[in-house]
Amino acid sequence: MDQRELKLSQNEVEVQAEMVKRITNIFLLREICFQDSFVEVYDPLRKVNEIEVKLFKELVQRLNLQLNFKDQRVLRRIADPYLKGKVDLNKFIPRFDTERLKSLRLNKVLDKVTVSFCVQNFELNKAFRTFDYENRSEIN
Repeated sequence: MDQRELKLSQNEVEVQAEMVKRITNIFLLREICFQDSFVEVYDPLRKVNEIEVKLFKELVQRLNLQLNFKDQRVLRRIADPYLKGKVDLNKFIPRFDTERLKSLRLNKVLDKVTVSFCVQNFELNKAFRTFDYENRSEIN
């Protein structure tokens, strides 16, 4: 099959855009994203991040998005626009990533770091002084 994306009608483009918006809103409400479900197979630093459609369906199922059959078909078409049975996560995941979701993910990571520091009774000032070799109040 040709590697060009299969031509979509204007209606299909609108339906896909609506699906992306709906799922993004669900993610914002639940403070989750596709990375949460794809964590074991997705590495954003890897050039090739393709997975089989069957695995994709299983991982999406974990998110419990409560999609009906039509919604699942739309999502599958977004995920596999070439109908080759594989999902390129490097192209798929960014379609559902908004600045607000990125910010939420960053805050979750920072919260984990903060909790870890507290649990370890770690003093940030002490850590900073460790890297302030010349006592100039800056990290060298």
